[in-house]
Amino acid sequence: MKNLCILCDDANVIEARERCISVMPVVDTERLNRVLTFKRSKNPDFEPPGHLKIPVSATGEYPATHWFCFITVNEETHQKMLDNQLHTIIEEGAPSEFLAKYGLSKIKTY
Repeated sequence: MKNLCILCDDANVIEARERCISVMPVVDTERLNRVLTFKRSKNPDFEPPGHLKIPVSATGEYPATHWFCFITVNEETHQKMLDNQLHTIIEEGAPSEFLAKYGLSKIKTY
């Protein structure tokens, strides 16, 4: 399994999210829906997980200049992502080191 950091600039994030969906493994949607329903009941502002959903910027404040996510995938999915990538940077590593490398910080959302 590989731990991947994925980064995309704000201008291209919608297309990059759509491209990610086409290569990600199918999930157990019934189980996922139960988990999401539970989380929404605890926090009405809860946003479902997805790719490139973490806003980042050089200052760690809005507006977001880039979008980030961290996922674990198998080798086959990793290769599909690399073959399909457009507008994204995909690298193995720790999120904090990856973001520091590009001079970015997570934007705190409350």
